[in-house]
Amino acid sequence: MINPDVVSSLATQPVWSPDEKSIALTIRQGGNGDIMVLRLADGAAERFTDSREVDFEPLWSPDGTRIAYWTPDDYGTYVQIAPITGGNPLRVYVRDILWSRSEVHAAWSADSRHLAFGITMSDGTSRLYDVNTENGEATLLLTGFGDVPYPAWLS
Repeated sequence: MINPDVVSSLATQPVWSPDEKSIALTIRQGGNGDIMVLRLADGAAERFTDSREVDFEPLWSPDGTRIAYWTPDDYGTYVQIAPITGGNPLRVYVRDILWSRSEVHAAWSADSRHLAFGITMSDGTSRLYDVNTENGEATLLLTGFGDVPYPAWLS
């Protein structure tokens, strides 16, 4: 049974694992946001991140081995990609993306080797990036004006 004290009105952005056995979501407590993983079989809730920063928008890799999430600071936003088994996340810093003034949409490639994300900047420009999830290299693919791109991968 899932503990209702853990999953409350403070829980947002739920996303299913590829095997549909777990849900990753953002829990906001004390002004901070962290990622939690709920195992449906036994109702256990495990804290996936535990940092001073706000971590949010979890997104499972298609192979189920990693979760990507976002962490803003005063200078920009980090895309973090962490193994589900624990360990240090791959931290990709994308300069000049101030989360409070931006909208982002992301998609993993089917082989879990790339993460594409589109973002609308505070000045109205849109950008599309590709992140190599093995080495953390972020490549700017497109810049323009208008709505944020919704990336999708072709099979």
